[in-house]
Amino acid sequence: MSSSKHIPRLLTELDPVSGHAVGESRSLTDFLDHKAVIVLGDPGLGKSEELRICASALDGNLIPVQGLLSRDPARLRGKRLFLDGLDEARSAEANKIGVIQKVIAKLEDAHRPQFVLSCRSLDWYGRPDLRSIGDSYGTGSLVVLRLEPLTIAQATEIVAQKHDDAGSFVREAVERGLDDYLGNPNDLSLLLSIGGGGWPEGRKDLFEKSARVLARELNEVHAISCKRRND
Repeated sequence: MSSSKHIPRLLTELDPVSGHAVGESRSLTDFLDHKAVIVLGDPGLGKSEELRICASALDGNLIPVQGLLSRDPARLRGKRLFLDGLDEARSAEANKIGVIQKVIAKLEDAHRPQFVLSCRSLDWYGRPDLRSIGDSYGTGSLVVLRLEPLTIAQATEIVAQKHDDAGSFVREAVERGLDDYLGNPNDLSLLLSIGGGGWPEGRKDLFEKSARVLARELNEVHAISCKRRND
């Protein structure tokens, strides 16, 4: 088995109004000529990881959206910001639409630095959010992207890092109708974690099986720790 490595991901530009795909899928770095970049995707699809990798490669600043709101704007000036989790910040606020306005106000105080902002697709409010960003940065400086699911080839590459026969694993998953789980890195990780625990019959079963594996591993760690204390 190979050591763990990052699998380059693809993103597709969306028409800001209709939400329809525009052009071919490309890497996140290909879109960084825009001052305001929005990355949308389902839970577990890898938005945070993609921002982390890109921020590290470009010497950018990775900041949770909730953390941004308490930052000194003077320390953000001239930086390339990777702002993770607009949806998480919204979950903590009663006025959910107001969160993007707070973000933009902070960025304006920081002299409008370039930023990449991630958000769950369901928690992106479309026109109201676009208006708040566009009024400050200009609509021509804004691009909305959708993080694409893993391809079968990408999923196979990830499985190969943890499984001796990646091809057989992926083929059986497809035959069992688990294609969607292969496309989501979080679901794929859970699928791999259950090992010999049997294939899940659905998402609930997947979470339950992986939870049992985690509980068993924690119990084993606890038992080893207790033994070492008693030796």
